[in-house]
Amino acid sequence: MLEVSATGTFELMTKLTSPSGLISNTNCVRSNYVQNLEGQDSDNSTYIRFINAGSDTITGLRATLYDSDGNIIGSESTEVISTLAPKQAIWINRTHATDLFGAWNGEATLEVEADHLPDLKLINLNFVNNETFFNFSCYESGQ
Repeated sequence: MLEVSATGTFELMTKLTSPSGLISNTNCVRSNYVQNLEGQDSDNSTYIRFINAGSDTITGLRATLYDSDGNIIGSESTEVISTLAPKQAIWINRTHATDLFGAWNGEATLEVEADHLPDLKLINLNFVNNETFFNFSCYESGQ
């Protein structure tokens, strides 16, 4: 992880270049859940990144996976990562998620609980058509 600091004001953007050449913005993250996790019936793959942006170790990182109807897949509050050190990031792909929760079809939502939850940042990248990563972590709320 790259940590940047300065005495003045600045902004950063992290970009990911897919094998297709498309450049995606990977700055968009979520705090306690990610949506649009691709199931086994999809040709697309899901990659979830867990990022500890804080200065304390996050322990007991547990999650519950829900199908599109809100039903729990596997067991509720499954341990996903035992410890996530400060500034550490870990990727979990769909295969690893299946090992943790069991197989699912359609899209799913992963809701996370942990100590120091405000320091935990989540990103969901779906690898589409074996050529392009799309960040499904960003969206706006409406009223």
